[in-house]
Amino acid sequence: MLLYINNRSGGNWFLTFALPLCCGVALINIAVIALTRYLRHGLLCIFGGALILTGTFMMVIEYLINLTFGLRDHVIWSFYPFIILALLGVMLIIIEICPPIKESLRKKFFL
Repeated sequence: MLLYINNRSGGNWFLTFALPLCCGVALINIAVIALTRYLRHGLLCIFGGALILTGTFMMVIEYLINLTFGLRDHVIWSFYPFIILALLGVMLIIIEICPPIKESLRKKFFL
């Protein structure tokens, strides 16, 4: 579909932007689904890693935007969601690793 839109509009953004973007999102989703399906323990580590990987992929997306469309020369906006997602991911990993914190949160939120 994206290749068709690229060809019909006369663009040259498919190989440098759309294909890596779709493949990256698909790989992250497939990895999370496969890990949650086959690993029963450590779900917080899986989702924490997925958050960190998503934040990193946002930086890659901005690089691809700059490479393909030439909007800016350096990374500006993607650093902020990366910081937030990395902090949330590290928080989930720490909760998974530390049993007293995990048990306290389980009691507090009735899980």
